[in-house]
Amino acid sequence: MANKLALNFICKNESHVLPEMLESAKGITDLIVASDTGSTDDSIAIIRGFGRANGIPTYVFERPFDNFGQSRNFALQKLRETVNTLGWDPKEVWGYWFDCDEVLFVNERFDKASLKEDFYVVEGFAYDVRFLRGSLFNLGRNFEWYGPIHEKLVVKKEKLKATFLSGLSFKCENKGHSWQGDIAKKYLNYVDGLKDMLNTEYADRWLFYIGESYKIAAQHTDDADTKTQLYQQAINYFLEVIRLNTPNSEFVFYSHFQLAWIAKASGHRWAEVWCGFMDAFSVDTQRGEPIKAIITGFMDSEQWAMAYIFSGYAMRHYAGKSPYPRKSLLVDEKFYAWQVLDMHSMICYHLGKTDETLQTFRELLKVSKAHPEFFTEGELQGIKAKEESIAHVEYVA
Repeated sequence: MANKLALNFICKNESHVLPEMLESAKGITDLIVASDTGSTDDSIAIIRGFGRANGIPTYVFERPFDNFGQSRNFALQKLRETVNTLGWDPKEVWGYWFDCDEVLFVNERFDKASLKEDFYVVEGFAYDVRFLRGSLFNLGRNFEWYGPIHEKLVVKKEKLKATFLSGLSFKCENKGHSWQGDIAKKYLNYVDGLKDMLNTEYADRWLFYIGESYKIAAQHTDDADTKTQLYQQAINYFLEVIRLNTPNSEFVFYSHFQLAWIAKASGHRWAEVWCGFMDAFSVDTQRGEPIKAIITGFMDSEQWAMAYIFSGYAMRHYAGKSPYPRKSLLVDEKFYAWQVLDMHSMICYHLGKTDETLQTFRELLKVSKAHPEFFTEGELQGIKAKEESIAHVEYVA
């Protein structure tokens, strides 16, 4: 039997996004097994109809939602049972998943026949950030989902090696049903589930995501006192991640970064904020996100000479030098690809450094023409507007 791919996912009231999600996966999918956790719309009918229309065996099972991990484990168990009923060899079947408000991209590098590893990670994009996520899993191994929220695929009592899979990627769009309600309440509910995991494996992961949940809840809260309380809770958990200091953990770096971000959002003095971002930088100098935040702060206050010191450093160490995939937690891909060029050219412009302005901006134009996919339409228009100002500088020079 040739290698097969089985799409395995959970859903609830996702009729508005399911057609695009399913269509994006059509070309590589041999089987669909989904678990609906309580839809009151046409989600189930859409999934089944898609399978019939495209000749893909499709099964939808129903189970009330309790948490994400248990719901995904139910879907995974139903996938195993379905593969067994179809008489397929589980060692030649890879389950894969992505969420209903995400879109899959498949390019010519992807070769289903070449799959041979137990577990693959693929790259994801969410607005300006890039990350890796475990997405394909061989049914010949005893995979299960671990954790109630921010769950991860594991094989218990075994060390799992993840292999990067080129040719597949996905984009997160935050358009699903759960994003249409009270976002602060949603993330505070996440906190309740994650706290049950604190005495289990991957403590740094759960601590970080509790802090992140409090932070996001604060961002979506209007009451000033409540916002302050939520930010303080986030700070407490990020500090716990730092105290834990798990070796090689990206969560430690990002906890330092989020502490500085909260200080800025809370209106703390710029000197304190700047020092916070420098703390994050000192944890992992391969990550340029703290330097971007510092440059932005100096640009906002029109301290161009200070901004130049940091943008010059960024040009030497980060321009075109993304740490991805060596680093995979929320990599700000646009900064490395082109924003550092944009920032440095503007800083040089304000300092009257004509030659450096022109040289840097020409590099930015090259990137925008060679890789328009790195930019939104609005960003391209912004660069076009700046080009007129730069052209004036070139004329005067």
